[in-house]
Amino acid sequence: MAQTPLLPPDVGRLAEARLRQLSVLAADRGLAPVDQGQVVLTVVATVEAYVDEVLRELIASSGYDYSAFGRAMLHELEDRIYQSWRERHGWLDKGFAISIAGSAAAQDLLAVVELRNAIVHGSGRLTDRQSRDVANLIKLEHRLQEVLDVRVENRTVNLASSTGIRAIEVARVYILALDAEAGLKQLTRRV
Repeated sequence: MAQTPLLPPDVGRLAEARLRQLSVLAADRGLAPVDQGQVVLTVVATVEAYVDEVLRELIASSGYDYSAFGRAMLHELEDRIYQSWRERHGWLDKGFAISIAGSAAAQDLLAVVELRNAIVHGSGRLTDRQSRDVANLIKLEHRLQEVLDVRVENRTVNLASSTGIRAIEVARVYILALDAEAGLKQLTRRV
């Protein structure tokens, strides 16, 4: 997996802060044996926080608060916007024309999220929800192997020593992709 530069010169401030967190996490891996699962949990939390920050900033700069209707609508929808990855990506697209959901970066990130869900909700095993449909289960197992070097045996996820660093790289690529899209949209709006 090709490494991307940690901090490109034109990276936004929100992305920079989260990329710095990921670089510290990557550096810490060399200091002691690391729990790959813990790295995955931290990576997902970091990216989730970043996307939520981007959404909050885009919403704040959208002018929604210029009308009572806009304020009321946001009040009704606000919790839903941050409820799931599908909602986050949907609102980035619907509200700000940022179509990242179908990108390779987002698809790889969703593989990391699926692994996180297996760790948290399945205690290290794919959940009933993840393994309900056989065709989707096979696709998920393939994606986990391809993206994160995770092998699944009898629904148990077996993380490799490279899983954490792969998850960090996936997060880095995703953050840079969203930063480029969101920054461009903000720049376009200001002109």
